Amino acid sequence: MNAELEALIQLLDALLNAAPSPEAERLDADYNSRIEEVLRRYPGVSRVSLQHSIDRAYARCLKAQKRFPTLPPKA
Repeated sequence: MNAELEALIQLLDALLNAAPSPEAERLDADYNSRIEEVLRRYPGVSRVSLQHSIDRAYARCLKAQKRFPTLPPKA
């Protein structure tokens, strides 16, 4: 996974799990500034498509964390 995308996913996760507080406001500002950085670097990408990609990747991460590990076969 792209390091930038992973950082955005981690920020989004922290933001969604933060209670309303000054910390949540700081996380929101940091998340939005990172989004703006990516949009400046890739001018052909719209904010909506970037947010959609982040949301899909976040959903995949949540789904992967919920999966049970496979049990090894019995010998």
